[in-house]
Amino acid sequence: MGPSHDQSQQQLLQQQQQPQSQQQQPYYESTPFFHLQSPKEVQAGFYIFLLTGICAVSSLLFGYDTGVVSGALLSIRNDLQLRDWEQELIVSITTIGAVVGSLSGGYLNEKVGRRPVILLSSVIFTVGAVVMGVAPDFSVLTVGRAIIGLAIGFSSMTVPIYIAEAAPSSIRGRLVTMNCIFITGGQFVAGMVDGGFAEVPGGWRYMLGVAAIPAAMQFFGVLFLPESPRWLVAKGKVEEAREVLGRLRASENIGFEMAEIEEDVAATASLPSARFKDLWASPPIRRAMVLGCGLMLLQQLSGINTVMYYSASIYNMAGFSDTASIWLAGFTALAQFVGMLANMALVEKWGRRTLVLTSLSLVMISLVAIGASFYLAMASSAAVKVVDPMCATVSNIFVGAFQVTTCFQCVENAACGFCPSLEACMSGNKTMDTMESCPVSNGGGRGMEGGWTYGVCENPYGYMSVASMVLYLFTFGLGMGAMPWTICAEIFPLHVRSLANSLTTGVNWLGNVVISATFLTVASPHVLTQYGAFWMYALISFSGLVGLSFTLPETKGVPLEEIEALFVRPGDGIPGIEEEEERGEGRGEEREEEELSVLTSSLTGGARERRRMTAQNAAVEGGRVEVDSH
Repeated sequence: MGPSHDQSQQQLLQQQQQPQSQQQQPYYESTPFFHLQSPKEVQAGFYIFLLTGICAVSSLLFGYDTGVVSGALLSIRNDLQLRDWEQELIVSITTIGAVVGSLSGGYLNEKVGRRPVILLSSVIFTVGAVVMGVAPDFSVLTVGRAIIGLAIGFSSMTVPIYIAEAAPSSIRGRLVTMNCIFITGGQFVAGMVDGGFAEVPGGWRYMLGVAAIPAAMQFFGVLFLPESPRWLVAKGKVEEAREVLGRLRASENIGFEMAEIEEDVAATASLPSARFKDLWASPPIRRAMVLGCGLMLLQQLSGINTVMYYSASIYNMAGFSDTASIWLAGFTALAQFVGMLANMALVEKWGRRTLVLTSLSLVMISLVAIGASFYLAMASSAAVKVVDPMCATVSNIFVGAFQVTTCFQCVENAACGFCPSLEACMSGNKTMDTMESCPVSNGGGRGMEGGWTYGVCENPYGYMSVASMVLYLFTFGLGMGAMPWTICAEIFPLHVRSLANSLTTGVNWLGNVVISATFLTVASPHVLTQYGAFWMYALISFSGLVGLSFTLPETKGVPLEEIEALFVRPGDGIPGIEEEEERGEGRGEEREEEELSVLTSSLTGGARERRRMTAQNAAVEGGRVEVDSH
């Protein structure tokens, strides 16, 4: 009896202590979605992941339609005889459409809700894919790419908000990251499709048109999803929001979260509709806007879509054949997908800030390595002994005209070719390789002994380019791929969230336009050269790393309604801060920072305490106490 009595005492003591341990955070934050036990937990867990998966098809299409152009561009260039500016337009017109879609998507999100905008994007994705697949010429193809861009703009700014507002804060980072994983998954699928159709006549039509299938399937899937509970509360549909939230949570105890959402909505209900100037009027929101826009711009200017859009062209520059370049581009896209999986596993352990800073540091190193591989290729290139006067000089905007002395410099001129057997740089190109001074060997292989070399030279450092590209994509996926989207979906208050995300997404796509429309020009021998372009991206990454070290807060585990407090500073004119500033006068800088941290915590904790008490009172009136009294 003794041991049994002791065991009973211990079990009773554990039961009495359990509520105390749960007082550290609200119940809905600690819902064990990855350790499901009860049937209701299984049902709710399945539902939230189903919602995320269906919406993430938009991200799959986002990744596919931006990634597919890398391999398709080589086929389109040869089929339609495109010039450099036409290739850049086909790539960049999609990002221009995405800018329009993201900026107008904020208004639509606020007026009609998140779900209808995702439905609209599915329709536009389908139409754009069909137009591209049947495009008879360059102009129609450009229109199709613009239509696709509009759909990407709508979905890229809506889906992260929708998922973030539907998800519990304890797994919000994982679910938004899952959405970003679909982007990289789409890029990998695009690479495989590109490779599969690389040898098919007119294969680029299949590459571009097949995206209509998942787009149509997503449309029917979204029809069965609910609207965001936070948007419903903002529109006065509280009971509908309560019903939706009950389906999205493993516990019936949603009183605290509903009280938190309602209080946040009530606090901003008297405010007029958000305008762009409102994003800069409040100091905390202004700081969040600067951070969000900076993150989105840095994501693009660190060169990611140069690599994604032009990876096949980059491999072609490094000395690989067209077909090999297409397959390499597809398989190296897998590296970013693996990086995203690592991000999903680490985001709730390491936090957003640590992942961003770690990723950006490694991205910078990778870009230096990519640039170094091209520099070494240039430095080791075969010497030119005989030069045609038409090919004798190369002009650069920084150093002016200089003499052609290597194969690398020779073939940068599209009108010239290099003859290895004669060590000669002569005028001519792929369509004029019958010059008797350097007869083409059997098969006309580029780079073969006795054959002409066009476009690229023999490069012993080609695989260094591949390895550093893989490293770049993996380290980018580790943090910079997903975290800007996750952080921007979290840091803005509800009353300006749609408009703020519309602007930050627009900034992202504007940066994308700049990168995609200029890479071939910037990487040409007339401007920065290939290695100079990548070193420029590395310098931008370093600048961003320094800036984020001082401005990026940690949002891991913080409820959406309380993140604004992380951007509060003394002197913002928020009640309670002025008194704290007066108390802090005469103290050292370290002491002031400590006081600010305490104050921010107290603001956050006070808001949470009021909401907890509201929920508890509601539960007591209903005859049951479901929220702890801590």
